Amino acid sequence: MNNRPPFDRLRAALPYAVLLLAGLACIVLIALSAVGRQGLGWLIGQSLDSKLEADYNAQVTVTLAPVDATRIAQFLATDIAVETRAPGPGTIVTVPPGRFTPGPTVVALVTDTPTPTLPPSPTATPTASPTPSPSSTPTRTRTPTTPPTFTASPTPVTPTVTDTPQPPRPPDTFTPTPPSPTPSNTPPSFTPTPTATSTNTPTPTTNPPPPAPASLSVVNTSSELISLVWSNESAADLDFVEYRLYRSGTPGGPYVFVAATGAQTAFVDSGLTSGSTYYYVVRGAEPLQESANSPEASGTTGAVATPYPTPPPVCNPPAPPDCGNAGDQPDGGFSNVGPGQELILDLGPGNGILDGPGYDLAYFERERPPVSSGVVQMDWVTVELSLDQVTWYPVFAWSLGSESMAASSEIAPFASIPADPNYCDLFDGASNIDEIPMGPCNLWTGLYGTPPLNTGVRIDIALANPPIPPPTGEGYRYIRIRTRSDAPQPAEIDGIARLN
Repeated sequence: MNNRPPFDRLRAALPYAVLLLAGLACIVLIALSAVGRQGLGWLIGQSLDSKLEADYNAQVTVTLAPVDATRIAQFLATDIAVETRAPGPGTIVTVPPGRFTPGPTVVALVTDTPTPTLPPSPTATPTASPTPSPSSTPTRTRTPTTPPTFTASPTPVTPTVTDTPQPPRPPDTFTPTPPSPTPSNTPPSFTPTPTATSTNTPTPTTNPPPPAPASLSVVNTSSELISLVWSNESAADLDFVEYRLYRSGTPGGPYVFVAATGAQTAFVDSGLTSGSTYYYVVRGAEPLQESANSPEASGTTGAVATPYPTPPPVCNPPAPPDCGNAGDQPDGGFSNVGPGQELILDLGPGNGILDGPGYDLAYFERERPPVSSGVVQMDWVTVELSLDQVTWYPVFAWSLGSESMAASSEIAPFASIPADPNYCDLFDGASNIDEIPMGPCNLWTGLYGTPPLNTGVRIDIALANPPIPPPTGEGYRYIRIRTRSDAPQPAEIDGIARLN
């Protein structure tokens, strides 16, 4: 029978208990040593690997057995951890205060692009280029096959890995903006761009239009011409630019634009149809507006009603005794105008010569005696026209040494040097008493007029050399015929006929 007291029994069992506790402690140490050799993968398990392969954006927090941050980094850097146990991108590993190295909990976050050395507290800040492209959107590049590497901080910290989406921070985005000037320390300055103003449509104006011409008149007509004049009221406007003439085939319009005449108050409308009546108005114009219409005027085209001078001719100095013989229709009678003398004929008001199609007037010489000789002997004369008997314009001349002034007439071939036999010409140049066939001869078709009075030389104002101004208004009312002062005999003039 064991009569030993309980205390003695405990004392006897104490060595066995110490041995048992020592054995348990060895087992624990062996287990912990195994953890150190196999790395963190032994604790995380295959479920973590499966998660990492399925979703790189998942964040998993695993609390490890007590181990210091240095050991975690060493475990992750081993070949086994890299090949089979390395946590994937987005994994957060938490280590509580360790048994090996006391300290606070250490948290490591695995990222998609690890770097060998992490700064203490880096913070990613996306920086936009000064002139970002409108289509630019920042993207992150992942490298899932590259194992992450960590370097423990000497002191326990909570490292934050850059460029990793982590709640509650939203992903970085950019809003495209138009290119802007290069940033500088001074505010940008802008120069306003002038805005073009269309001039196709007149803009409204508060200025009153110019006054309309108070009168408009048709003062002369021919087979294809109508000559008009009007009063000058519009030109008194300060903004006046020009007069504009309009025409219609019916009274009251509608009117079509004919011509702008500037400040001129006269115009000859040409190219019309003979025997037709036309209606006209004229307007004064500013840059952006016109006046009202002038009173309407009308005219009818047709043959010249009075082609010959009506007032008695004026001869001077001294007056030849037969001056009046040249002042009517050509009839075979003639006026002798001696050397240095002149003869002035008046076609009458509203009956001046106009510049129309073809020849505009005819100058009649006397047939060389005896009658029925069939030729005219040209004398040295100059034919001039005037609107007012003040300014005279030479329109034709037959004179040796001035052959170019015969170019306006139909007898210009007879002024050639040498004489042209194709026209039956007998003398070189514009010689005195040069003979011109009244009828056809070779290429020559004959002089103007009805036989036996076909002694007219037709003249075209537009071919005058030198040129003369086109007639306006009532036309060239006055004709002056002068004989050259050194002419060997008088000029024998039978008359003048207006053709336009």
